[in-house]
Amino acid sequence: MSKSRPIEKINISTSTEYYDAIANSYSRETEKRKQYIISINEWVRDWLRSQLCTNILDVGTGDGKRLLNILQDVNYLSLSIIEPSTKLINIAQSNFPKSNFCNRDLKDCDFPKSSFSHVLSLWNVLGHVTNRHEFAAKIFQLLEPDGYFIFDVNNRYNIQNYGFISVARNYLKDILSKAEAGYFILRNSGNSTRVFIHSERDAIALMKMTGFEEI
Repeated sequence: MSKSRPIEKINISTSTEYYDAIANSYSRETEKRKQYIISINEWVRDWLRSQLCTNILDVGTGDGKRLLNILQDVNYLSLSIIEPSTKLINIAQSNFPKSNFCNRDLKDCDFPKSSFSHVLSLWNVLGHVTNRHEFAAKIFQLLEPDGYFIFDVNNRYNIQNYGFISVARNYLKDILSKAEAGYFILRNSGNSTRVFIHSERDAIALMKMTGFEEI
């Protein structure tokens, strides 16, 4: 009879605790997804350049380096930045010394309704929030009547990124455990946090439920 393996104990951190813990290696993590990030950055930058941007809000900016790249040659009046991680926001502030910063979760930041023409929330920030419906509803309130919310999320059915076997497991999990559908544990250098990985249907349904129109 073989010995059983010891049960691995996983300490699950909040999203803020997780990003505080990996702040020093954050730039290396972005480097791993460099090609994906570049392609999204180019699309967002080109689209913003075609817009009349007045007040922009970026939610979950990380170290700010990606936002700095996106906003090259984009004209706007003001920029506000939300980043709950104290360690990351300290880095971001050095990249945007004249911007308005909030070092709290979106729901705890005090912005008046209809304050922004454009809100950005990139690289699966939406998957890290405690309440996705509350988050999307707050964004909707903060936008001007004709404002735009630009976000990107990971897709748990993306075979190219996750591979056939993992995607098949995700489909099976969604069927057998609907309460846990989309939830995963994100691990990095001994740090762990719970994250939601959307499907395309999830993301579109959430936005429509909140009042957004897809363009």
